[in-house]
Amino acid sequence: MLRLPARRPEIDNIKGLLIVLTVLAHTMELVPPQPQLMHFYNFIYIFHMPAFLFLSGYLTRGGTDFNATKVVSQLFIPFLLFNGVYETAWFLQTGAASKYLINFAPCWILWFVFSLMCMRLLSPVMMAFKGSLALAVTIGVISSLFVYNGFVLSLSRTLVFLPYYIAGCLAWRYTAGELPLKFPRYALPAAVLFLGLCFYIAPSLNIVALYGNAPLAGTGMPLDEIITIRLGYNILSSLAVICVCIVAARFNWLRKFGENALYIYLWHGLLLKFVISNDLSWLSDALPLLLIELLAIAVITTLLFSRQVVARFTRALFDKLQQLLLKKQASGNAG
Repeated sequence: MLRLPARRPEIDNIKGLLIVLTVLAHTMELVPPQPQLMHFYNFIYIFHMPAFLFLSGYLTRGGTDFNATKVVSQLFIPFLLFNGVYETAWFLQTGAASKYLINFAPCWILWFVFSLMCMRLLSPVMMAFKGSLALAVTIGVISSLFVYNGFVLSLSRTLVFLPYYIAGCLAWRYTAGELPLKFPRYALPAAVLFLGLCFYIAPSLNIVALYGNAPLAGTGMPLDEIITIRLGYNILSSLAVICVCIVAARFNWLRKFGENALYIYLWHGLLLKFVISNDLSWLSDALPLLLIELLAIAVITTLLFSRQVVARFTRALFDKLQQLLLKKQASGNAG
């Protein structure tokens, strides 16, 4: 029987780096695309969401047990609350419903919470199969072969990124909950070298494939090329995830960010999209200075929403909404 381990500081360190890079990527979306910025952007997208999903799968302790109460409290309530907040902010800013709402899709960055919830629901079924990872990879490839609206219910991303979540579930199972996060000395330079290679090839990568929000078939790509790219990117991203874990596991100064990654993720988009984006005239036109300014915005935003007061306030909002829903359900049952 697997014992329940204490919180792993190395995992929080890794999540800390990932959430900083996530905020940085979303900060880059504030300005018009430039080749140099897209270089960094593509590099981040090689591994940051796959790594988050791998760790999420791992932290479900194998993904075989379904606990409806936890799914509701940890994912459904946060999604319901913040999707409503983002949609309201969008309407107040533009005077119209968002393109996400029109397409029955989670609003902007809330796709991750919705897809994670779907993966949590799917994992007990997937993990019942002996070749669960191969099945997940096959599903991801097949989902890229047909033309459909991948934004609807975040369907494309859920299916494309499912292998990383299942890999995390399997990592828990095969390590008995003791994922090795202390590495030999030679692992660090090897990981840095591979990430350097990822950075070098990042501009040449297909952003639609990295994003995963739309099927590759919609780009007119031949089927054999779609299969090759999807499988190749799975391998590339998986190796990059391992390397990021090797590098970031020792970054103790990022632990606080990792501990509060959910709250940072939920709140940062509101500040970036509906406040900071309203006036970007102060940003520099010179690329080196612009990069520094965007990085500063990302770090300050991450610091702001990593505060314990933000975590306590957000949890209080979750609890209040859950109580209201339970009260309404109880009233309905009584009626």
